[in-house]
Amino acid sequence: MKKLHLIALLLVVLCTFSLTGCKDDDENVSPRTAFLTDGVWRGDGIYVRPTSFLPFTNVTSLLRPLGEEELADQLDITTTTFEFERDGTFTATRNGDTQTGSWEFTNNEQSITISGDDIVLTGNNTNEATFDIVALTETQFTLDISVSEMGYDLSDYQGFDIDRFELRLVK
Repeated sequence: MKKLHLIALLLVVLCTFSLTGCKDDDENVSPRTAFLTDGVWRGDGIYVRPTSFLPFTNVTSLLRPLGEEELADQLDITTTTFEFERDGTFTATRNGDTQTGSWEFTNNEQSITISGDDIVLTGNNTNEATFDIVALTETQFTLDISVSEMGYDLSDYQGFDIDRFELRLVK
């Protein structure tokens, strides 16, 4: 009978340790890291604000009427998904094409640096870029991007001379 009590006590202790030993990693990461790495992000669009008194507009809806179909298709990110992992890696998938890279928060988690050997992130053909974070919540991830800092010149596109845009991802 004493052996049964001892075995029961050992089982209770083992079960207790097994349940408390597998805590969620959320306690060890910042809220921004938890938001970024929890789930798959889908491209919502790239938005510009033509003037300070107009609302943000999806860039593809501005380019298509100008006959810039090819550029509009390139900038349409609605078929792109992103999955960020806590180990600092990410996967981006667009139309079945998957690319991987790494990410890191910078500037006290107000910016994010993205890099990847097979990813061209700027017009200067560099594979690393840093973006300012406008918003990062459970369901919204928005980056502020300077066109000129990225090495692009949009002035060739029929007066499309906006320098800043927002890249928006949603869950």
